[in-house]
Amino acid sequence: MTTTQRTAVLTPPVVRVGVRPGLITGIACGAQFLAVLDISIVNLALPAMRAGLGLSPGQQQWVVTSYLLTFGGLLLLAARLGDLLGRRAVWQGGLVLFTAGCLAGGLAVNVPMLLAARAVQGIGAAVLAPSSLSLITAALHDARKRAVAIAWWGAASSGGGAAGVVLGGIITAVLGWRWVLLVSVPAGAVLWMAVARALLPGRQPDGVPRLDLAGALLGTLGAAALIFGVAHASPAGWAQPQVIVALCCSMVLIAGFVMVEARTPVPLVRLGVFRAPGLRTGLLVLSCLGATLTPGIFLISLYIQQELGCSAVNAGLALLPMGIVLCLGAPVARRLTAAGMTFLPVVGALITSAGFIMLARLPLHPQVLVSLSLPSLILAAGFVTLTVPIVMMVAAEVPRHEAGLVSGLINVSYYVAGAIGVSVLTTIAATHVNSHHLSAFGAGALAGIHRAMLTCAIIDFVAALAAAMLVSGPGRRARQMAGAVEVLGLHRGERL
Repeated sequence: MTTTQRTAVLTPPVVRVGVRPGLITGIACGAQFLAVLDISIVNLALPAMRAGLGLSPGQQQWVVTSYLLTFGGLLLLAARLGDLLGRRAVWQGGLVLFTAGCLAGGLAVNVPMLLAARAVQGIGAAVLAPSSLSLITAALHDARKRAVAIAWWGAASSGGGAAGVVLGGIITAVLGWRWVLLVSVPAGAVLWMAVARALLPGRQPDGVPRLDLAGALLGTLGAAALIFGVAHASPAGWAQPQVIVALCCSMVLIAGFVMVEARTPVPLVRLGVFRAPGLRTGLLVLSCLGATLTPGIFLISLYIQQELGCSAVNAGLALLPMGIVLCLGAPVARRLTAAGMTFLPVVGALITSAGFIMLARLPLHPQVLVSLSLPSLILAAGFVTLTVPIVMMVAAEVPRHEAGLVSGLINVSYYVAGAIGVSVLTTIAATHVNSHHLSAFGAGALAGIHRAMLTCAIIDFVAALAAAMLVSGPGRRARQMAGAVEVLGLHRGERL
């Protein structure tokens, strides 16, 4: 039996007969887009939320933090549940939670109701995000269609953050802050019906599914403590007791998680998967990407709205070209990758670093088109060029039956790094920030933004060095093709 045949045995069909690949791609990309969108869509709506519900600065922070806590903390557990219980059942449950959270948040009459709704949204998003990539790798057996789908998945992932800022500003100005949350309700309902139509019910497991409960608890609490600590560092300061306690607890919990995973017979995360050097390096590159894109977009939107005095809708429109490039540049990046240009991640990271260097030189009275729009477009081009091939290379490092695991690792690397990046870079940009989101920078605003953008440029230069290690070295191309044959189903001699 060949390697491809063994993989097929381990991965039962998950799609109904006659369902077109485009629908599977649409489901996966739509779920990923929604999960990422709701991280940033509330940013420009926070002043309106504060006026409508009387939010304090700390409560404004928790509108975002409550989502990130449940989202980042539950990613690995949710990825494993999808592998054990079947993607259709897990996805439908996640969509119900996500849609219910959006509806409750949009109808919130007080602060506790809003924060609880955001936490429920995060739980639903944690279920959707890791299963989206694994659905593509498990359900699409044609190599070219799978490569196209992965490219669009990368675009949905990177474009969701930019689209969140753009749509958040426009929707807040036109319809009001409640619709920033309510807009996802019909999208969630449509996705639920699409999943019911396209996916087969999961096979009933033999006996009770074995789940690493100790590992799940330690991993979830460790990630949540880490996000909690860095989220509080910006408004409270890194030396505050609650920040130090949270970060120390996260280190202890994560160390315990690693020890449990090394000994349990059915681990939540099989540590042996990290023996693949391409996986380790690829996750490092994705972490650098998340640590710069999410806070970079946030700081740019903050600068436009507060320093230039633009309205929420104008701030959203100023970033619209960036969002378009992030979403539509994926097919170009995929075709270049398919043509054998394995050096694309290095080029993309260097382009992104150059874009941040341009933003680090913003003048006091900028011309929006030259000083802001051009660098943001360069950022978008760099991120797309980097994301698509990296995701494809990381996916090719593991067997298809572990697609849920690798998808969870990709999402954890990207979004936990993004949560950390927002806190660290906001602290760098302003020493007098009273809120994690949308607060005045003070007299040194421009100098602070320059420092933050220069830090992003350095991080992405590190990503370029890591990407160079990923695509170079003796036999690297041959190993990548061997992984592609097994995971993506390519024929011998066909290009990735």
